[in-house]
Amino acid sequence: MTRGLYALPPEMLEWHDRAIADKTRIRAAVAIVFVGRGIASQKVLLTLRRNDLATHAGQVAFPGGMMEPSDRGDPVKTALRELQEEVGFPGEQLEKIQSLPPFPTVTGNFIIDPFIFQSEEEATLCLDPREVARAEFVALHELRKTLQYEERKFFGNTVKLPVFYWHQEKVWGVTAMLLASVVPELLEKE
Repeated sequence: MTRGLYALPPEMLEWHDRAIADKTRIRAAVAIVFVGRGIASQKVLLTLRRNDLATHAGQVAFPGGMMEPSDRGDPVKTALRELQEEVGFPGEQLEKIQSLPPFPTVTGNFIIDPFIFQSEEEATLCLDPREVARAEFVALHELRKTLQYEERKFFGNTVKLPVFYWHQEKVWGVTAMLLASVVPELLEKE
């Protein structure tokens, strides 16, 4: 079943709608940056968050974070600011391709505004060591080879969700669901 762009297990639909309507959730934004064209040659920028962070420690994620006053309520500005802060990727090298529907996190109290950007080439990354342990442009065809499904308990129901692996790190949760929704070919085994 879908909510906007997202293919969600039926057990998650009611939760999704309640979470999106919850005005107490914190707004955040992520930049999903692709380089190249087509599943065979395209890469996506992934980061590994440091293990000692207060939220989502040690998780693979897209560059992103909470909206700040300097963003003036514009989630695109949030995504681009966080991209620059976390990995030093200059926003002027990017073409904004698409704004995706907001997506709530299961853990934490966030609603994420995801934005897809395209770059003609990989930028040299300059990581913020306070937030990011590692970052890399990862080939989509390599991620596809690692596809697995994991059963998770969700409000008393068992749901199957996609997971991928980047080196030894698990790509799961919102990051995996966004990837699978944006690039559905990732869910097709080679």
